[in-house]
Amino acid sequence: SDPAVLASPVIQQLRAQEAAAERNRSTLAAQVGPKHPDLIAANREVAGLRAQINAEIGKVGRSIKTQSMAADARVAELEKRQAALQKEGATQTAQQTVLQTLQDDVTSKRKLYDDFLITMAQTAKPGDTPVVDARIISSADTPIGPSSPRFGIIGLLAAIVGALGATAWVLGYSQLDSGFDNLTDVEAATGLPGFASIPHVRGIGRRRLPDQYVLDNPNSPFTEALRALRARVWWATRDRTIKTVLVTSSNPGEGKSSFSLSLGRLAAKEGYRVLLLECDFRRPSLEGALPQQSVGGSPNFLADPANWRHWVGTDPVTGMQYLTASDDNRNIAAMLEAGRLETILEEAKDQYDLLIIDSPPIMKVPDAMLLARSADVVMMMVRWRSTRKRVVQEAIRRLYISPEKLAGVVLTEVDPRHAEQDMYAGYA
Repeated sequence: SDPAVLASPVIQQLRAQEAAAERNRSTLAAQVGPKHPDLIAANREVAGLRAQINAEIGKVGRSIKTQSMAADARVAELEKRQAALQKEGATQTAQQTVLQTLQDDVTSKRKLYDDFLITMAQTAKPGDTPVVDARIISSADTPIGPSSPRFGIIGLLAAIVGALGATAWVLGYSQLDSGFDNLTDVEAATGLPGFASIPHVRGIGRRRLPDQYVLDNPNSPFTEALRALRARVWWATRDRTIKTVLVTSSNPGEGKSSFSLSLGRLAAKEGYRVLLLECDFRRPSLEGALPQQSVGGSPNFLADPANWRHWVGTDPVTGMQYLTASDDNRNIAAMLEAGRLETILEEAKDQYDLLIIDSPPIMKVPDAMLLARSADVVMMMVRWRSTRKRVVQEAIRRLYISPEKLAGVVLTEVDPRHAEQDMYAGYA
């Protein structure tokens, strides 16, 4: 996750080669046995590329370590200089205190001497003292309270100024929190890794989903970003089996449904057995976007988990299978708490390579928190420069992701002109 590693062109090239070698190895593994010479050579190629990637990362780490040692030496030198200056400053402060004491003593004695001279002059020549021609007209009354300062008026003005200042600060802070610019900003603000930046697809309209775009443009930056995301998640979880992916967001309109559908169709097109489960029962949207609707008339597939296969639809273009949600949200939370989704997922894991769950927004309903229990990977969609940072932080707190689960953030609708370092530009 270090920016120096992510920005290394050598590492990026090796990772691209590794992804290509891994796809070749997966294809061979599906066609030949484990002892086939081509599959053995493909395994060796993948291992060699990973060793080269680790070696390049080690070089970057050693360079960073050298810079750290130089910085430590500079810090030690500055601390030594600071101690010397503090000691010198303490000596000067003590001398300044003695000087001020002497000056005060001189001032008091000079005043005493001047008063003595004036008194002596008046005593020596009493006739020289001028006679004041004045008389008392009226005696001054002793005031009941101080005339100033007026604490009531001052307190009222301070309250008004404080309220205006607080309002200005809140409005200013709200304007400054304009969302995330890149994946580095995401990791610094949330503590979660940034999985990928999905570029904005121009020319398809606001109401159309880009799932067909990944099929019509297999080498576009949008499609390459999805492949890179899948490769990164696979690399981060290479020591355990990953099948279930939860796709969620903080608020509606951040692209989670279109992302889920695009990821599922792309994976199915590339040979994976995919099942897409739409669990947003309050505002379902995928059934109208898919070319073939699911069969049957069940209110939702959670109502009868033993017969979930009766409601599975198949995408004729890619072969992806799916369970769409109906507009029936009765007792959804109770069904999720009862573990009905876990029952369906346990049976589906033996039949599918990838299970994608499209969940409702975290800040609106608690369904995503219940769905996260059944997922191996949690992907939070965050709209680029739109979703506020504190909203995302609160959504992560509500989701309560356990440490053993892999979770990360995906920036959506990213302008490629402003985030070239976070995304792939395509190569064909």
